[in-house]
Amino acid sequence: MFSQGPSKASQAFRKRGRRESWFVISRWRIGQLVFSSRLLFVEAAASGTVQDLATGNFSEAVSRPGLSFVEFYAPWCGHCKKLVPEWERTAELCQEADILVAKVDAIAHKSLAQEHEVQSFPTLRLYKGGPKVSVKYEGPRTGDKMAEWAKGKLTEQLVERLGASADGILSWASKKPVAVVGLLDGILESSMLDEVLEDVSFALNPKGAGGEVAVGIVESTPTALLQGLGSGNQKLPCVALLRNFDFEEKVLFFQAEQSWKQSFESMMSWIAKKRVPALIPGSEQTEKFFLQEIDPGNGLVLYFGEDDKLRRDLHELAVASSKEKRLKWVHLKSNTFGDSLAKSVGMSKADFPEVAIWEFGETEEEDKVYRLSQQSSGATFSRSSVEDFVKFWRQGRLSAEKDPVKTVTSDTFDSVVINNQKDVLVELYAPWCGHCKALAPEYKLVAQHYAKDEDVEIVKMDATKHKHPSAEIKSYPTLKLYAKGKKDTPIDGEFKSTRTKDGILEFVEKHRASKSGKGGKKKDGPQPESAKPPPSSPGTVPTAPSVSSSPKPQTTQDGFWVFDDNMDPNTQGQELSEDMIHSLNGYTLVQVGDLGLLLSADGSTRAVRRFRSLAEVKLPKTKEGTSGSFPCPTDPGIESCKVWCQGVASDSTQLHATFAGKSCSEQPQSISDQPACTCYDSEYKVQLAMCIAPCKGGKEPKLPKLQGETCKAGDGKCSAGENTSPRFVLYDTKYGEGFNLQREVYPRAGWVVAEVNKALDAKCGAKLDGECARFVLVLPPWCQVVHWWTGPDHVYWRTFFDSKALKGSKVPVIEFDEYVEIVKGQKVDMAVSLETDNLKSQKETLKNGRGKFLGFAKSVSDCKTKYVKPLEFQKLPSGDLQIVYAGHCDGAIATKELKCAALDGPWPEGVVDLILTLKPKIQSILLKNYDYLLAPDNEKLDALGLRESMLFAPDLRDVAERFIQNAFKGNKYLAAHCRRTDFLRAREKTTPDVSNIAMKLNEVLEQEGIQQVFIATDAQDDLRSELQKQVKASVVFYDSANGAIKFDHKGKQALELTSYLCKEQADAIKMPTLGGAECMVWRRFHCSKSAPMATGRIQRAAKCRHSWQL
Repeated sequence: MFSQGPSKASQAFRKRGRRESWFVISRWRIGQLVFSSRLLFVEAAASGTVQDLATGNFSEAVSRPGLSFVEFYAPWCGHCKKLVPEWERTAELCQEADILVAKVDAIAHKSLAQEHEVQSFPTLRLYKGGPKVSVKYEGPRTGDKMAEWAKGKLTEQLVERLGASADGILSWASKKPVAVVGLLDGILESSMLDEVLEDVSFALNPKGAGGEVAVGIVESTPTALLQGLGSGNQKLPCVALLRNFDFEEKVLFFQAEQSWKQSFESMMSWIAKKRVPALIPGSEQTEKFFLQEIDPGNGLVLYFGEDDKLRRDLHELAVASSKEKRLKWVHLKSNTFGDSLAKSVGMSKADFPEVAIWEFGETEEEDKVYRLSQQSSGATFSRSSVEDFVKFWRQGRLSAEKDPVKTVTSDTFDSVVINNQKDVLVELYAPWCGHCKALAPEYKLVAQHYAKDEDVEIVKMDATKHKHPSAEIKSYPTLKLYAKGKKDTPIDGEFKSTRTKDGILEFVEKHRASKSGKGGKKKDGPQPESAKPPPSSPGTVPTAPSVSSSPKPQTTQDGFWVFDDNMDPNTQGQELSEDMIHSLNGYTLVQVGDLGLLLSADGSTRAVRRFRSLAEVKLPKTKEGTSGSFPCPTDPGIESCKVWCQGVASDSTQLHATFAGKSCSEQPQSISDQPACTCYDSEYKVQLAMCIAPCKGGKEPKLPKLQGETCKAGDGKCSAGENTSPRFVLYDTKYGEGFNLQREVYPRAGWVVAEVNKALDAKCGAKLDGECARFVLVLPPWCQVVHWWTGPDHVYWRTFFDSKALKGSKVPVIEFDEYVEIVKGQKVDMAVSLETDNLKSQKETLKNGRGKFLGFAKSVSDCKTKYVKPLEFQKLPSGDLQIVYAGHCDGAIATKELKCAALDGPWPEGVVDLILTLKPKIQSILLKNYDYLLAPDNEKLDALGLRESMLFAPDLRDVAERFIQNAFKGNKYLAAHCRRTDFLRAREKTTPDVSNIAMKLNEVLEQEGIQQVFIATDAQDDLRSELQKQVKASVVFYDSANGAIKFDHKGKQALELTSYLCKEQADAIKMPTLGGAECMVWRRFHCSKSAPMATGRIQRAAKCRHSWQL
């Protein structure tokens, strides 16, 4: 999603574009269109499908009786594409409630989107009876939740009926910051006011009636009530706004200028102006009240600080100045929002406290900022000084801070940029570009940094209006450095992290031709070792390089995301850009609490961390090399955790220890319950290190309880224990899929079981028998896995994975041999083949459908498509059908029924609906070739602990750790997986030789500055020998010379090489194709063997960085 925060708010609310022209059609034609469109959209709402709206039909469509739920989207928006199936699900679920569900292409219909305040994609708005009355949806974007919210709006009591008592009304209103009360007198106009108040309540309370602004009504208002509210002479009907602000009127009254029926917009505008105090507390929720009316000449008085006495004084001044329509007063604290708005006016947190006036110009370039501290030397912050400051602004006597960024045009470009002896940094921007607006405050800070450096100039040019032959533009914004003496070859600013002040300074200092810092400031950011201050004394925490902030989306909660990667010290402490936080433009942010990983489009991955405030952005380091070699205590307690924390801390850092989880004696049943030591800074704000301890010698975690409740003695009605055996879901993948894909399918199937059980929980409560019996997932054995060249013997998951971890997720799981023991054989009650396309047109022939499960076809052969063959089976003497199971496992599997199931698309929700239709007699179902369907969102899988539960087996981890220690002695290394043999089998002539592989490896080694490389490969000895000759680093293979141990199963050997030593132990930096032979290159990071390891590379890295990369 694109979200605009306070640092760009002045642009977000500048509505200075020209309105689209309209054409006129005849009255007869208008009437015909209105009538037909209303019929169309009443029918559309009932059809349960998503309708397309445009400028021409939008108003009529949403003016239908009832509610209309509309998505404003952009065709290129990834979040919008992801929303498609959920939005279709919403339409389906809203059908019965007769709610129209529609969508608008906001790019094709920009004026319509602007009219409805669309500032991010997707924007979801619910309309009530017309385009003027709407509320924005801010909740979870799942079909069920969106439909539940929309349908809930149909039954809300929008307006409360109140008694005619002033004391009662004041008590009722005191529960909210503001409240609205309609005071009626029983005539016709009063009933119209009642309708308007319902619309007002609907628009003001997105989370539910009375959630933000309570709205009530008094049907017959006596004079005594008006007198009790402070006005005995008000004409009825009227509306009272009750609020509790210091220094301000507690009750205000509103009268309609004309008809109450037409008063909605004027009333909403009046409430918006009066519902906040004269000194507005600045936040994301209140910015709309002070950043909308920003016409030229208007301004904001901004108080940055937390002195309560001064705040109260300024509040009184704001009340006294309320007749000054050009100014609004805002109080900003040092938090995410306040710091970001400060950057918009060229300030940083270091400038607090400050009082400033931000005067708006015709364009952002013409804005002026006046700072009280700069008006005279020794200026103080007091009521009188601020009063004079504002008075001088009105009189035009203040001196504004000059924009440090110089603007150039086509005519001035050569003189300012080319024909001089300076290093000149140029930003080529577009006024409409969101990334350019995000860069603006950072770029201004860069210009301020170089304000006294006579050899560096910071300039910008509107590239939509002005051109220069040297200024080639591929995207906005583009930064180019024209270095002194090299103006004919400008250097493009390509940043490894983000376009922050520190990142840009680093770029300029690296490439400038003039002497660094001449006549100006020292370079900000990381200093060379010789320039660093001495180590801090015990009990203090070294401060990281200064960081900047930008607004964060709600999905990341409050705080600052910064880089925290010891492998990349140049970016450590720098803040993530909006693209990174929002997982846009090739970035993916994976977070586990306040820790996370950022994946880039080039394959690189870096550790990141969230801090709650700038004051917390401190990145102490642990002892070099001690993390991996200092094991977590066995069965720890608080005292042993204290010892561990001090053991991993540097000599100058005192860490405070905490203990979490269950003790080993309590037999923790999942990884999240295992005992853990966590180390914090001296204020217990920043988590600095963590380890999770193994419980040696403890019992296996128990499976989730599968039986029902027990009966009390003498309870003859209780049926607990009768037929409460669980039911089972089995699955497999199509033959030929490798290990990695097969293990990715397990969390998908686990999510289905979790959703089915959740639906049964809601339906059945504590009842667990018959159709209410819950489901258990059965893991398929590993038979004949491609690339392993293994046979049909059953190999179970516990061979490769930690059994305790597998059974520690929130989904009940058992192995296939355990299932066979329970049901006494390799058999199921039903097996289904899945079809998602061809049968949609034959719905009338399908049976037993529900939701996205369209129904069963007449024959299993109906699942045949161009790409999928029908399931082959052999009829057994018993009448059962025998079919292939997993990788042609020994014994196959028998089924009583074999069916073709039609789904409404490749979505897992269809399988959930399928299972929920099964009769109680179907105790087990096999989902054939389940890899055919798409996966749910990763966050849904991770909420169940499914990916995390795939922890490699202890013997694999132990052997790998010993090998790493022997081969690399704790130093960083590159890891590459080079598949060779199967490529040579398939395309010998086009598979390149060793020189291509060596060339790619050398390129990455040089780029990363690493001297060791581990290569996992199935290549022959001659190629290995050539790699050792041609790769410019120490080359290590998995061999006995480095302490390698040969496993008893080919799969273990493969996993050790390709998954643990390469993927699971590494942070991917490149994934080049080495001339045709697949070779993925990773960078090794350290991780203790006691820390848990998930199979997904992202999850593994998150866990290990959680423990060690501080």
